[in-house]
Amino acid sequence: MGKDLAEAIYTPPNNTFKFAEVPLTGVKVNRGMTHDGLGKYLSQVITKAPGSTSNITGILKETKTDVVISYLPVGSEAATKWYVEQILDAGCGMVNCIPVFIARENYWQQRFAERGLPVIGDDIKSQVGATITHRVLTRLFREQGVKLERTYQLNFGGNTDFYNMLERERPGVEEDLQDQRRHLAARLQAGPGQHSRGAERLRSVAYGPQVVLHSHGRNHLWQCTAEP
Repeated sequence: MGKDLAEAIYTPPNNTFKFAEVPLTGVKVNRGMTHDGLGKYLSQVITKAPGSTSNITGILKETKTDVVISYLPVGSEAATKWYVEQILDAGCGMVNCIPVFIARENYWQQRFAERGLPVIGDDIKSQVGATITHRVLTRLFREQGVKLERTYQLNFGGNTDFYNMLERERPGVEEDLQDQRRHLAARLQAGPGQHSRGAERLRSVAYGPQVVLHSHGRNHLWQCTAEP
């Protein structure tokens, strides 16, 4: 807290691949609201910042912010709804980048619409990650007339969000997996394996009941740089 954003993004425990030199921005990092942002696993590696929560609505108004991009930890339902209230009070639009459902819910849609504010979401996928690779492969099988019987996707490593995703009971985690199942339309196991290498395996029937096709794939990437 208190650092320029350009300095804060490279302050430990942040340790992602540095692919750009960011000049000083004049934007100071303020203390936000934690609520349920730190899960039981994530709290073992992240120390909660001291001090009281900054006046978020006041900061948004003072800086004349037009749109707030919310990239809170996965499953931060209480924190997300708290921030939405601050965003609405400040008269800002919102892009929700985590699977806590705001943009798709009628209640929130109406509240943004009443103020003439845009809201977009929910969740964001890696540019070329395990999930999109998995979807493309399964779509290819269908288009080529191959019956897909079983498929699974495993993620190993990953960023700190994967700590929260290990908690299946957190809001949005199981819903995100169900969303993947709907897109893949096959028996699917997906999700973080052990805490970003993504691995996919598909079993299908190609030319007849006795002709079984197995497909294996693996992505190896820096999780944080893969998400636009």
